[in-house]
Amino acid sequence: MQEIGQLTFPRSLEELASFVNLKNIRTLLMVTEAFWRLCRPVDDEEFWEMKRRPTHPAIYSLIDASKDRHRFCALRFE
Repeated sequence: MQEIGQLTFPRSLEELASFVNLKNIRTLLMVTEAFWRLCRPVDDEEFWEMKRRPTHPAIYSLIDASKDRHRFCALRFE
């Protein structure tokens, strides 16, 4: 995986105006263009299984087992 852009997303509606600027729009366009130009479906499943890495167990600690993706997200950012 390669980082091709870095953005700080707004945490509130007050910060939204400062997020929408030429620099951020350029970065978003660059990431979108790279995605559509370089990302392709995997043709060889065996190759994919050999190259991929398992999800780190610490990621699962962030997900509440009682959560359902169809329900409203309970996370709140202050």
